[in-house]
Amino acid sequence: ADTASPFFVSQYGTDLASRETNWSGAATLRRPLSAHWTGTVGLGSVVRTAEANERFSDRAAAKRAQTNAEFLGDPSIKPERSTQADLWIEGRFAHVDVQLNAFVRQIDDYITIDSTSLPRAQPGSPPPVFRFINGQARFHGGEVVVASALTPSLSVGSSLAYLAGDDITLGEPALGVTPLHWRFTARLAPVAAPWFLEAVAHVMADQKRVATVRGELPTRGCETLDLQGGYRLWTRNAQSVQLRLGIRNVLDHAWVNHLSALPAFGGGRLYEPGRVLFVRLSVGS
Repeated sequence: ADTASPFFVSQYGTDLASRETNWSGAATLRRPLSAHWTGTVGLGSVVRTAEANERFSDRAAAKRAQTNAEFLGDPSIKPERSTQADLWIEGRFAHVDVQLNAFVRQIDDYITIDSTSLPRAQPGSPPPVFRFINGQARFHGGEVVVASALTPSLSVGSSLAYLAGDDITLGEPALGVTPLHWRFTARLAPVAAPWFLEAVAHVMADQKRVATVRGELPTRGCETLDLQGGYRLWTRNAQSVQLRLGIRNVLDHAWVNHLSALPAFGGGRLYEPGRVLFVRLSVGS
């Protein structure tokens, strides 16, 4: 950082330059298990270096986070290393495809936040001030995906995804973990027809495993339905023009994402958009 506030200098000094060299890598092994099933295992280690706000923010307010507070960066924060093992099993049949995958992940030097007794930059900000720190975390999860072509024109798909994470350093669930999510898609696209119709249903479970020490709140489950249709207006020489119309959250449900923010000056959670209508014109090959 080329400049720093007097408060930031009082915490960390004036030497804010740093340099790091990191490596990442992964390997997978894939082989058929039978005529219809294939198995894949993977192992990788990936580094994420700290972002500018995680290094240099001086009690900056959160932009989109449940934790409505000020945050102080740390210019010496280490990059986090994520080591993950994966298992995939895929099945392909005449009209049905099935995918199952699971993973476990260990994150060393996990970049997270912890509360401090530092003074706030703005008197109106809620206490406490959080500081970015390094810690340790473990995650595990999985997903099941099923897709089927019921007819040449009608296809359906469904997926179920689960994720869990624990912040080992702070002894509570990891911050900002998605709840159990189910998705169902149905698409009607007649062969050689210039149009399609699609419906997508989302069901999110309650999220009760939250980082209460850092101000995260439980999230109520929700259901939303999206509809869209498209019509190809023009096609020539592999170029096409398509008009797409749709409605998100058709039933206009009031719902919150697990990352939905809290208002700066108290009150209930900020809801996600209600019913949204859109029109899109696309040109491409």
